Amino acid sequence: MRRIIAIAALVLAGTACLGSDFADSVEGSWQLVSGTVDGTEIPILEAHPVTIVFDEDQASGISACNSYSGSYTLDGSSIEFGNLVMTEMACLDPGVMEAEEAYSAGLLAVETVTLDDGLTLRGPDVELVFESTG
Repeated sequence: MRRIIAIAALVLAGTACLGSDFADSVEGSWQLVSGTVDGTEIPILEAHPVTIVFDEDQASGISACNSYSGSYTLDGSSIEFGNLVMTEMACLDPGVMEAEEAYSAGLLAVETVTLDDGLTLRGPDVELVFESTG
């Protein structure tokens, strides 16, 4: 019985640590290193990186071609993006617009965030894996 109580206390303590410290640790610049949306991989194009920057309650970045920004809320490991605005340029290099469309659709579907060796955003049939850029 004591072992069960000790394990429960450790789980609760770990969950409590996801509060403001967790929000502070997602802040910064991240670059997409892999991603899937509905089972299809998002092309990673060296000349057209996909990025996200978390700063307090705002997220912004580049979605391979266009820049985007908007609000987000973080509650433990749950994340929700508000209305995101995006520039509307067309990039002619092969694969750029496909990468952007897939990433944008995936970003709007994410529900959770985890921090391990990087930052991972997940939702139904979506996984976006980022590495820190500073």
